[in-house]
Amino acid sequence: MGRIMKKILLLIVVGVGVLLLTRNANAYQILATKKQALKIVLGSGVKITTIVKKLAGEEKHEVESKLGNSLIYQPPAGGSTWGVVPSKTFTFYKGTKNGKEVGIALIDVEPGRWGKNTYMIGLNPDGSVKRVVVMSYREIWGRPIASPGWLHQFAGKNIKNTIEVGKDISSVGGATISSSSAAFAVKKAVVVYWAFFLK
Repeated sequence: MGRIMKKILLLIVVGVGVLLLTRNANAYQILATKKQALKIVLGSGVKITTIVKKLAGEEKHEVESKLGNSLIYQPPAGGSTWGVVPSKTFTFYKGTKNGKEVGIALIDVEPGRWGKNTYMIGLNPDGSVKRVVVMSYREIWGRPIASPGWLHQFAGKNIKNTIEVGKDISSVGGATISSSSAAFAVKKAVVVYWAFFLK
């Protein structure tokens, strides 16, 4: 086999390898089911009650204004929302144990750099963040946003906090969009809970 043919064959093999690595890195990864995420954010042995609320009128206006006039994360110019559409209906999972409310959780889907990311945000009855779980994501460099160490910085944040990357939330290196998407999901949960249950 001639030198040119060997080089062409090598380029083909390298190209196929890169494609396979990129495909696997960009695969849709499920990290927690709804049941698993509820146990993480609200604890075990908790009775779950579902509460469905719909944003309208003044509440909708207040929530949108606190979120920069959008109900979904808006990636930087040129970024895609990956088909994520704003919803005015929110399903809350209220947790009680021994007759006492231990918290409430909300699932949110936001666009990331490479696709849709799904989060569960657990809140304390006073509206502060209890715990956050990344349930699924489609990212190449964004996996560190699912680490408990990074997510821990949201704990205790409430309606008085900015909850924004570069202000009171640090970014994961090389994954600013993923970090911002997660921060927006947490902020939205805090704001929506405040609008429905606390104001």
